[in-house]
Amino acid sequence: MRQVINQPVTVISQYQAGGKFRPVKVIWQGREYHIIKTGMHHVVKQADLRYHIFSCSSEQLFFRLKLDAQHLTWTLEEIHDGQAD
Repeated sequence: MRQVINQPVTVISQYQAGGKFRPVKVIWQGREYHIIKTGMHHVVKQADLRYHIFSCSSEQLFFRLKLDAQHLTWTLEEIHDGQAD
């Protein structure tokens, strides 16, 4: 089931040579979720702000993460457990 969360989270990310950047771990509500796959990444601009949106998954959940490029803060926008709504 899909749930809208919109909570700040801690994200451990990785930058590789050649410009590859991806989240590797999400820490939310005291639990660590290791990202096993990063799917779509896109950029959204709102006024002077730029947000990077990542769709990724752990073994338990799918995540939609938002990185505020100006303030370098992460927001967990949505989760999905893979079950039908």
